[in-house]
Amino acid sequence: MTTPDRPRPTERLLNLLWPAMDHGIDSIKDAGSPLIPFVMFEKRGGSRELHRFMTGNSPAEAVEEARKHISELPDTVCSYALVYDGAVTIDSEKSPAVLVEAAERTGQCGFRMFQRFRPKSLFRAFQNIGNPGLLGPCEIWFSNKV
Repeated sequence: MTTPDRPRPTERLLNLLWPAMDHGIDSIKDAGSPLIPFVMFEKRGGSRELHRFMTGNSPAEAVEEARKHISELPDTVCSYALVYDGAVTIDSEKSPAVLVEAAERTGQCGFRMFQRFRPKSLFRAFQNIGNPGLLGPCEIWFSNKV
């Protein structure tokens, strides 16, 4: 939960973050876990692109490769959302979650958000748990911030 004295994502960043999170949730719903990490980014003018990362020997290595990719994006890219799966613990209950790290090139910090879920099984459909939440600020992966 954010408070007035903490930075908050701008509406522009949220307009990128929510579709990126939805795409991550839909990907797990359709194909199961693990989610192939991806970066959705927005260029000046509003066009968006999505790049998936299947490099390395593990999803964690793919996330690191995605962060490296973000650091090399040209100045024409103004914001990004990095999406991967992991886990969060709330009230002593650990749950799988889609995690999103999003930032704007001109921002003070990035933002890490999550959506917990129950994966589908033989007798149960995929199910979101609760509402999306803000984990807090995170690093901005752009190497040439404004």
